[in-house]
Amino acid sequence: MRCVNICPQRAIETAHSYVGILILISSFVISPFLISLLKSWGMLDFFDQSVITKNLWTVIYTIIFLVFVFISYGFLHFFMRFKVVNRIFAYTSLSKYKFWRRYKAPKVRINS
Repeated sequence: MRCVNICPQRAIETAHSYVGILILISSFVISPFLISLLKSWGMLDFFDQSVITKNLWTVIYTIIFLVFVFISYGFLHFFMRFKVVNRIFAYTSLSKYKFWRRYKAPKVRINS
């Protein structure tokens, strides 16, 4: 992240909207899908019984979420090739705007 902070043209930006999209999809698509899948298999009661099975559910959900993030990153990089998508992510990035402060560590020289 050092290059993001010291870029004099502020050309390097972060994809804040990507994280927001991931959270929304995880909350409103992946979680309900997994819960309905467990209900249809009759396993929802199994995961509600003890602490061990609740922890198992957390591990399963975390693995599924990380796989989703890994796959979606590939889609993000593919679609960033298109100018419209690239601009959407650029303008929804908080690091584009002046109010978003960039940290510059002491003793860091910025070569212009």
